[in-house]
Amino acid sequence: MQDVAHAITKFKQADLNTSLFVYGKNVSFDEDDVFQLLKEMGRQGHYCCLISILHYAKLRICDLKTLTIRDFVNGLLKFARVINAKDDTTNIVKDIASKIF
Repeated sequence: MQDVAHAITKFKQADLNTSLFVYGKNVSFDEDDVFQLLKEMGRQGHYCCLISILHYAKLRICDLKTLTIRDFVNGLLKFARVINAKDDTTNIVKDIASKIF
């Protein structure tokens, strides 16, 4: 929950009204506490979408028009850099890709 609160605080300091928080595969948190925090932030004018990396990846796949597996993997790695994903997350993508190619 501290990571979510810290990220939302940073988003708000940057005058962003919306944000996307993608959490890793093995993250655990008290859902009630986090959703209460998100609800409170929404009341203050900041909307944050909280989504797991696995669900986010599924959404991104559905959003793509034409795609090769290599393009998809490259896109995931590029986006991982954009969102400052942890090395564990990018290593999972690279490990899966190495088994495919």
